[in-house]
Amino acid sequence: MGFILYPAGLLLGSNPAVLGGAILSGAAFGDNLAPVSDTTIISATSQTYKYKEGTAEIGGVVKSRFKYVIVAGIIAAVLFWFFGGSATSTNTESAAKILTEYQNPMGLLLLIPTAVVIWMAVKGKSIFATLSTGIILAIIIGLAAGLFSVADLAMIEDGAVVGAIPDGVAGMTTVSILLMVVVSMGNLLVKSGCMETTVNWLNEKVIKTPRDADLAIFLLSTIFGILIAAINTIANICVSPFVNAIGRKSDLHPYRRADILSTAVCSFPFFVPYGGCVLLLLGTMKSVSSTYPFVQPLDPSSLFFTVFYSWAVWFVTLFACISGWGRELEGEDGGRVKHPSA
Repeated sequence: MGFILYPAGLLLGSNPAVLGGAILSGAAFGDNLAPVSDTTIISATSQTYKYKEGTAEIGGVVKSRFKYVIVAGIIAAVLFWFFGGSATSTNTESAAKILTEYQNPMGLLLLIPTAVVIWMAVKGKSIFATLSTGIILAIIIGLAAGLFSVADLAMIEDGAVVGAIPDGVAGMTTVSILLMVVVSMGNLLVKSGCMETTVNWLNEKVIKTPRDADLAIFLLSTIFGILIAAINTIANICVSPFVNAIGRKSDLHPYRRADILSTAVCSFPFFVPYGGCVLLLLGTMKSVSSTYPFVQPLDPSSLFFTVFYSWAVWFVTLFACISGWGRELEGEDGGRVKHPSA
């Protein structure tokens, strides 16, 4: 969204650093709530029930997490309201001229595939069917509206296949291979007994109560997020087996484990200077600056304190772990049992 929102926000007079923080905050907020988000899917499907078969249901996790996410979202919205304006807004006449030159209202038609994807996800359709439908619908609408050509999607140039489709596949291939390696490493930890030994030590020496388990899951998820901030998805995958084992030992409900895991990994990776999301947005700024001369790329450290949502959700989750807000244990047949401290 940086390609669209960052230039538009500057024209509206937003503070550049706070504007960048708002875009990253929106990404983290959506990552925590969207049923088609990799963070949501991994955090849910990695947490198994103790007293019945299966893993945490994605829809149930989204509903359970909503209270924490919405509180953090409101806090962030208030902070953006106060700090979002710029002391030196863009000249109105200059902004109008730039808008006239670059605007393309037909691009709004591509909101239709987005709405369809969200609707299908809420209805519980398969993620593969949902995203494939959105891609196909976007191609049809884009071609019909003249927003791009078939050559923009795929063409042969100097003996190589180039375009949006091959570029997209190539961009995800490395990530897919890395994820397969990481998942394999996680299974090796489990099969070798390292996971069991570590969790047993934690439960014998550190974790005595469900609150201790909450805090252990929260701190581990935060540490993994800081260490593997390049892609928070990988941090999510790496720490999830530990979260699952600790939570099962303490009878924490899979929803509770998934909630803490997903909110914690959507905090630091979204604002540390070496975080993948930060670097991606900075790359976007540099890319659009060649088209929009009024866009000036920021320094990575300038976004550290402006991603208000990620900071807010980290503190909200910490409060929930300490106070017991929303804490639930797994009862008979996987039922949700409210903990006395909740």
